[in-house]
Amino acid sequence: MKRYRVILRPLSALRTPLYADTLWGHICWGIVWHEGEEGLRKFFESYDQGRPALLLSDAFPHGYLPMPVLKKEMKTENSDVLKKQVETRKKIKKMQYIPLEWFQERLSLSMIINKLETNSSSGSYVMLDFSQEETYTHNVVNRMTGTTADNSLYSVEERWYKPDVSLDVYVLTEEPKERIETLFGWGLENGFGADASTGKGRVVVEKIEEVADWPVEGNRYMALAHFVPSYNEGIEGLRADIFVRHGKVGGVFGQYGNPFKKPIVMYTSGATMKLSQPTEWVGTLLKNIHREEKIRHYACAPVIPYQEDHE
Repeated sequence: MKRYRVILRPLSALRTPLYADTLWGHICWGIVWHEGEEGLRKFFESYDQGRPALLLSDAFPHGYLPMPVLKKEMKTENSDVLKKQVETRKKIKKMQYIPLEWFQERLSLSMIINKLETNSSSGSYVMLDFSQEETYTHNVVNRMTGTTADNSLYSVEERWYKPDVSLDVYVLTEEPKERIETLFGWGLENGFGADASTGKGRVVVEKIEEVADWPVEGNRYMALAHFVPSYNEGIEGLRADIFVRHGKVGGVFGQYGNPFKKPIVMYTSGATMKLSQPTEWVGTLLKNIHREEKIRHYACAPVIPYQEDHE
């Protein structure tokens, strides 16, 4: 499969994080509106046949990937060195991303600590702020009276990206580049995520390019999206955080009955693992997650190989 980097530019605040499963859902609705249900059925069939038409990563700041879950190393008995390590590890816990080029080296916590100490004076690499989160308070409006009620306040969070920040989504596919551009255009044409009808979630495709700077071998793999393993993938030594997805259906399905999908426990992007066979992706397309049997949930993730010390 070919690997592409789709570079996105946020033009407004985002109410919904740019996770792969939500973006995939938007693309599915784009297919329905432009190619009909038959087009979506063929799209789903590609996953059922083990040759997915489109494998997406989460969106990351341009040139960066998630901080991998690495093995904790033995602590030193030297008190001064230990104190310094503790301080540095506190910084590492706050790190969400590391530069893509670091995956060309042997990764370890010691290596990342050294990179932090070397570059801390210049403010480069991981300590940069790419976005800012804002919380806004709203009133609940009584649709019968057109007024607000007592104790009816609620808060929402919005994420604003800095003007010079673009986002990378990695795509694995056998489709031509033009098809990727079309699918992303359809998926994002009406905005992304919650409150798109009020101007939130305006995202455009800046550029699509084939990826050349990609590691080709390693002793472990890192997932680039939230995923649910299939039963036969041969995953070993998994290190991961979990995320409970309380998904909602969109389009016409969200207008009638229960809009919520069943809760799904997923491993987050940045999860690391060994695989019994080299592969480019892990995960599965989930069924039976809503009473409407047609609905699926994207739980796949492209992976990146890397070489880890102390693995």
